[in-house]
Amino acid sequence: VCILICTTIITTLPGASFFCNQLISTLSLYCLGAYLFRIKNRNFIKNKYLLLTFILSILFLVTSVILIRLLSLKISSLNGKSLYFYDRNSIPTILLVSSLVLLIDKSKPFVSKPINFIAGSSLGIYLIHDNSDFVRKILWQDIFNVNQYFSNPLMIFYVLGICVIIFVVCLFIDLVRRYSVQLLIDLVLDKIKRLDFVVTE
Repeated sequence: VCILICTTIITTLPGASFFCNQLISTLSLYCLGAYLFRIKNRNFIKNKYLLLTFILSILFLVTSVILIRLLSLKISSLNGKSLYFYDRNSIPTILLVSSLVLLIDKSKPFVSKPINFIAGSSLGIYLIHDNSDFVRKILWQDIFNVNQYFSNPLMIFYVLGICVIIFVVCLFIDLVRRYSVQLLIDLVLDKIKRLDFVVTE
């Protein structure tokens, strides 16, 4: 609780400061996840309140960007601070994530073969496009050059389109890996296991 207070509430307040590096930030999120997991009776929080918290958190984050951008036109100290509340340890982000996790946890089991098939590549997709600053620079600056659309009111649709393209391309790359390279690796490992079994015998 103390870690969460220091890394969320204190760091979210304007002007407040608390030493919070990547390790402490990750530790606080781990503690939050562990706490949510340990809640045995999750039914004491009604779904409508969780959904309301989720929606209000999203609205607050979106509105904060617009308001801070508008205020920065008159207050120079707010320049570059439009994403102030988008930090992963900020109060709105924590509320959004917590309410979403509890909503999903309380929902009925959902099974879909297409979704499960795509989900099998989720880690591969992440590792392909977001594993280093080098890859991010190539994607967002060299290939798509997002900076030139920064002031364009349609930028949100441009970015969403890029995300879809990246997802589809990375999914295709990972499927090639799953049905070629991975099968070859599995075949080699299987032969090694059989050879080891024969030698042992």
